[in-house]
Amino acid sequence: MEPVTADDIVRAFVGAELPLRTVIVFDEETDPNGRIGRDGGYLSKASFADERIWEGKAPPGVDDGGSVEVFEDAEGARGRSEYVLRVLKRVPFVSPAGEFQYLAGPILLRLGGQLTRRQRQDYERVLRTLLPPTIQPPRGPVVRVSRSGRSIAVKWTDDQIWYRLDADDMAAGRIGERLQTDALFSPDEEWAPLPEQTTPGNG
Repeated sequence: MEPVTADDIVRAFVGAELPLRTVIVFDEETDPNGRIGRDGGYLSKASFADERIWEGKAPPGVDDGGSVEVFEDAEGARGRSEYVLRVLKRVPFVSPAGEFQYLAGPILLRLGGQLTRRQRQDYERVLRTLLPPTIQPPRGPVVRVSRSGRSIAVKWTDDQIWYRLDADDMAAGRIGERLQTDALFSPDEEWAPLPEQTTPGNG
């Protein structure tokens, strides 16, 4: 699977019928920050205007819709995010309405602060469809409880490791013990699935 690019992402936004107007995909010569292809910089970058908040300014900036920056790895995206947030904190008038950021592996999505929560969620939903399986958020956990009700064990669907938490651990200030699946269930504990109605997110 070829790595996703900023161009791929904005095309997906357009394909999902998000109200994008002007879209600019930068290269090494047009990148306003001069970071494409440099050590510690992003591999690709694009910016776009969202017609719901765009005031006709060209070229569009984050205030007009948003931007996408794709890095070599998640560490690069996180470092860039932290840098931008520091700048905005020191010089707030750079982005009067503020901005919202979404980190997804090597991708940094920056959205204008004037977009509503629901509008931002539309972008985030499309972005998640482009992520390779290795950086998709984990699916819901499997939770089991002991017969005594004093212990629980949690395992994410795509993980082979169980995380066990006992009442005694909590009393002692410990967060639990990480156990392999073959060491989790003993005959005298009679572990059982947590009832559906009490599973986190369903109750």
